[in-house]
Order: sequence, then C-alpha cells, then structure tokens
Amino acid sequence: SNHCVDIGKTFVLCDSSKGNELCYTLVGPREADPARGRISSVSPIGKAVIGKKQGDVVEFHAPSGVRTYQLKEIRS
Repeated sequence: SNHCVDIGKTFVLCDSSKGNELCYTLVGPREADPARGRISSVSPIGKAVIGKKQGDVVEFHAPSGVRTYQLKEIRS
C-alpha cells in the first residue's frame, strides 16, 4: 500500500539484524502512552517515521545509539 505513516496510524518496524519487530500507534503529544505502544509524533521514533511509506528504512537516535529499522507494515 502507498499510505504514509501519520497520526492515528499503527505501524510495524522490523529490525532485520535482530529479527525483532516493534508495533506502535502514532499519536499526538497529549495522547502519548509509550507503555501501551502509543508514541508521540514529536518523539525520536515519531519524527523518524512520519511521512514514511511501507518498505522505507527508518533511522532514529536511541540511548544506545542510532537504530535502523525497516517499515514493514502500516495499518490504518
């Protein structure tokens, strides 16, 4: 699909080197609840994924360094 990540969308990131997946819903700053998988559009991950399409590579800075994921899926 050619949908982009936007507020309200749920997306799956895949770390091909470790084989693990992360599933988050992108929300506005006031609705953010990282423990429940709701991440803010102004967070490092949020800023990295907004506007990206399925298959794109996403990079963001985490405390452990730069993390690289592939955007595996975008759900509405």
